[in-house]
Order: sequence, then structure tokens, then C-alpha cells
Amino acid sequence: MTAPIAYGIDFGTTNSSLAIAYEDGKVKLLTIYPRAPLPACLPSVVYLHRSGDTSAGREAQDRFARTGNQRTSCNHCELVLKTPHGPYSDCKQYSSGSGCLDSRIISELKTTLTSDMSTTHSWARDYELPDLISILLKYLKDRATSSHPGYDVDKVVLGHPITFFGASGPEADILNDRALDRLYDGAHRAGFREIEFYPEPNAAVLDERLEEGITVAVDFGGGTFDTIVVGIQNGEGEVLSSQATAIGGTDFDGLIFDHKLASHLGLNDKLGSRKLPVPRPFIEGLRSPGAFSQLLTGKLLNDSEILGVVTDLKRANPALGGTVDEIIFGGQAPRFFSAIENAKIDLSYNDHTLIEYYSLYSNEHSFSVPLQRKEFNQWIAPYLEEIKATIMRAMDDAEVVPDQVNTVIRTGGSSSIPAFVEMLDQIFGADIIRSRDAFLSVAYGLGVYAQEIWS
Repeated sequence: MTAPIAYGIDFGTTNSSLAIAYEDGKVKLLTIYPRAPLPACLPSVVYLHRSGDTSAGREAQDRFARTGNQRTSCNHCELVLKTPHGPYSDCKQYSSGSGCLDSRIISELKTTLTSDMSTTHSWARDYELPDLISILLKYLKDRATSSHPGYDVDKVVLGHPITFFGASGPEADILNDRALDRLYDGAHRAGFREIEFYPEPNAAVLDERLEEGITVAVDFGGGTFDTIVVGIQNGEGEVLSSQATAIGGTDFDGLIFDHKLASHLGLNDKLGSRKLPVPRPFIEGLRSPGAFSQLLTGKLLNDSEILGVVTDLKRANPALGGTVDEIIFGGQAPRFFSAIENAKIDLSYNDHTLIEYYSLYSNEHSFSVPLQRKEFNQWIAPYLEEIKATIMRAMDDAEVVPDQVNTVIRTGGSSSIPAFVEMLDQIFGADIIRSRDAFLSVAYGLGVYAQEIWS
């Protein structure tokens, strides 16, 4: 292939990927992990260490697994200065007096882009949201650069949902603009100088040879569901309408936790004659990687409250309490959330599966919990009804009925859930539905768009 001229990056809630646009018109997805099941997908996680060390993707997960249980007491911390007037520190954790974890892993960054939170405190330094985004985008950029020595590409097309997570109500436009600004700033800090945006569902159809008439594209990702209605006439496409809702695969992971693991881990148990005083924020912090990051950074509970709950859990049931202990303080949260996600994915191919968590520390902390597709479908049914309503709103806005649609393109990491596929079949008919690569079609389309702009 000839020289690379630009990149297309799909910055996802769960996974991110990069497509390379070449001057000869070709587009190729960047291989990040050659031996992985999804070699072109980077887990959208960022690792921070008190030393200032950072990383992204699988390296972030591996580093956190090694250091996640390490803590430094304030009495032994170099960030706390001993002065004649007493100890002093800029560290945000110092006031708690209970020490802090030496490393953190942050995920689901995309769901925070519209939030009021502008920084996350991390020892004596605050990281702005664009700083965290830049760590992930720079990781992708560096990997692409290393695959083409001598070429430093600084042009990128970034995908974005129709509506960002959290952008609703009368301030939806303001919140969407806030998210785009933060994403732009993060890309600039990562070393990109020419930055363009393109809607993710539009990108998913860019390399399709669409027939004349009406096409509906649905993008069901980790954090949002987007749909567009496109009219094709004389080979030219026009977006007739678009709609979105803040429902994604991570919501379904949380449902699995609620219905299967909260009780299994003893969060609803009793200690003697009284119910364990497990605060709701503690349970919320174990529902998703993003919420877990908030739990660890003190946004849901402080250190002493978390330690108190874990102590009570271990007194009530040493084995299960020990499991919760190592998930929170032993750096095993990524393995825990992967167990939930893997079980959900397995249900796309099997009627039943197991949520299997294997402890690195003790066999008694491992668990295996059965999960049925039938019960999973019952839990997600209200969410699918909202998704169906979102599709129909887009159709109404475009003044189109299902019988007029020629093609339906589905993509996104959650688009293979059987109940979702069945819902689309009922609306449009199975014969017109086309499946695109669940994880990579958006990135590839963004690369195509980048090639069109800068060829």
C-alpha cells in the first residue's frame, strides 16, 4: 500500500478501533492485538498510576491487575509534606486520612462526555476529561505510526453518536456540543491537528452499495442506540431523519449483575438478625466499569465507608466477602466485568451459559452462576421497547413506513443480541436486514470518509 494520509477512529464506550486511509484510495483497519479474538479492537480503558505512568487497552487492564491492590498510607506518602506547622498535601485523598490506591483504571469515558464532571482527582494531580481521552487516542495513534515508520499522520475523523449519552431534555444541544468539544480537545492533545467529526451510523453505511430507495441503519453500541433513515436516489444518499436513545450493552451487563450477582455476592444477605447495611451507592459501583471507577475515586462513597461494607461482607460470608474484597481492592474488577460481558455475549449463540469468575488468589473466591437466555430476554424487554420506539420515531420523522424500506443495516457490539435481531425482523422482515461487522464497520466507514476528505 502507499503512504497513509489520515485516520478514522471509532471511540467507543467499550472498544475503540482505528482505520488507516491511504493516498491510493484504500482503507485498512489497524491490527492492535494480532492473537486476540478481536485483533482490531482496543478496550476503551485508561490506566493511571500515582507515579504518573499511564496506559490504555489491554496493557491498562494488565497493569491494573498487577497493581490494583497496592495502597499507600498518607503517613508514608511522599505527596504529604511534613512542615513545622503540621502535614500538608495537595492530594485530594489526604483529607480522608485513610490512604489511597496506587493505581486506577477508568472505563466508559464516552458516557462522561456530557457530564458536569470536568476532572477526576488522582493523587496530587487532576486529570481533565480531554487528558484521559488523549491517552487512549494517542495510544491508537502511536500504534498506527509504529506500523508505518516515517509517517506521522495528524489528520483524523472521529465518529460520534447521534446523541451522546446523557444529552437529553432542553439542554440536549448544549450537552452534545460539550461532548464534541471535549472529544476535539482530547484528539488535539493526542497530537492530531486536523480533526473532523462524522456520525457513527452514517459511517456504518459508507462502503455499502445501497440500492435505490430507503435504507435504515441501526447502530447498537455499548452506551447508545442510534438509527438513521437514508433516501437513495440516482446513487446519492440523503439522511432523511435520525434518532437516538441512551441505551447500550453496558445497561444489560448491569441487569445481569442486579438479577444474578448482587444476591450471589451476599449484598442482600443478613448479618445475624439484621440485614447487612450495604449502601445503594456501593451496589451501584459494581454494576459497570464506569460506576466502579466512580466508586474507587470517592464519588460514591469514601474509603472508610467502602472498607466498612467489605468488612461486614467478610464477616457474614468469608468466601463471598473475600471475592468482593479482591474485586475492589485486589485489582480484579476487569476480570469480574469481563465475566459478565462474556456471559452476555455467549447468550447470543446459546440458550444458557455460565457467569464464570476465576480468582487469581483463592479457589473459594471463584464462582460460576447459571444464566438463561429466556430470563435475560425478560429483563431487557422494556429497553427493547424503547429502542423500537426510537426506530419508529425516526421513521415517522422521515414520513416512511416499514414496507417502504429496501434495506436495514445493523451494526454495533450489541446488535447480535437475538431478541434485538428478532425485533428488527418483526418490524421490517428478515429478508432485507443486512448485518455489518459488529465492532469494526463504523471505524472502516470513518476511514472511508477520511480518505474522501484528504485524498
